[in-house]
Amino acid sequence: MARKRNQAYTEEFRREAVKRSEKPGVTQAQVAKELG
Repeated sequence: MARKRNQAYTEEFRREAVKRSEKPGVTQAQVAKELG
C-alpha cells in the first residue's frame, strides 16, 4: 500500500488560513473548504 506524502504548505498559506479561521463565526471546515 502506497503511503500518502504530506503536502508542504508555504508559510504565507498557513498565515492566511489562520487569519481566516480567527474571524468570528467561521469554522475550520469552512476555511478548509475555501482553501482546498
